[in-house]
Amino acid sequence: PGNVERALITSNLIAMRLKDYLLPEYLSTYINIKEGQKKLLANATSSDSRLVLTVSDIEEFEVPILTLPAQRQIIELSQFSAEQYQLNLDVALTRKQVTEKIIEELLNK
Repeated sequence: PGNVERALITSNLIAMRLKDYLLPEYLSTYINIKEGQKKLLANATSSDSRLVLTVSDIEEFEVPILTLPAQRQIIELSQFSAEQYQLNLDVALTRKQVTEKIIEELLNK
């Protein structure tokens, strides 16, 4: 999450102001792992196949508070994992394209 200033928050969004002891990237990482999603969505309601979170749902959502160095370490690990995942996807796509090209060349001999 970047620094967002003067953002327009509509009724579809909930703005959160974090205390100095909670890094936004750490919160984002926590929300995007299974444990965080399970806890966040525990009180969510469903409407027209959409999940709805209220301000009170967000207020009740508990995030494990770690030291700032520990939060930074988790952020770095998450970023590294995402980069490795993307690299693996790129390698797999390249392998598939090379294989298809070889098959096409063999078929057209």
